[in-house]
Amino acid sequence: MQDLSFPVCNDDNTLTTGHAIYKWSAYMLEASRRIHQDLDNPPKYTQWMREAGFVNVQYVPFKWPSNPWPRDKKHKTLGLWNLANTLDGLEGFTLAFFTRILGWQPEDVHLFLVGVREDTKNKQIHNYWPM
Repeated sequence: MQDLSFPVCNDDNTLTTGHAIYKWSAYMLEASRRIHQDLDNPPKYTQWMREAGFVNVQYVPFKWPSNPWPRDKKHKTLGLWNLANTLDGLEGFTLAFFTRILGWQPEDVHLFLVGVREDTKNKQIHNYWPM
């Protein structure tokens, strides 16, 4: 199994609580918890697989950069792919959570996502997604 886990992570303090991407990640996690579909479940998969009877279960964490901020070619490429993926799907996987669960108006979501897109593209913010 492989899955992206929330919240967005950052190891070098280039992400602050004031960034839209930080707030978006927190709101997504909050909405997922309200409907008992937690977006931070992937680290629990190992335990769940063992409890289901699987043996030789291994947990191998990966860090997928949110954009091409890393210096090395492999992670820069992963970041570029992740950036394209995120920008293409951001509105689609945000609207339902924000409008149906958090009670936002669609116009407010669209306005908020402007900042999220800016932060997502900002190579000075060294975010990654735990996988």
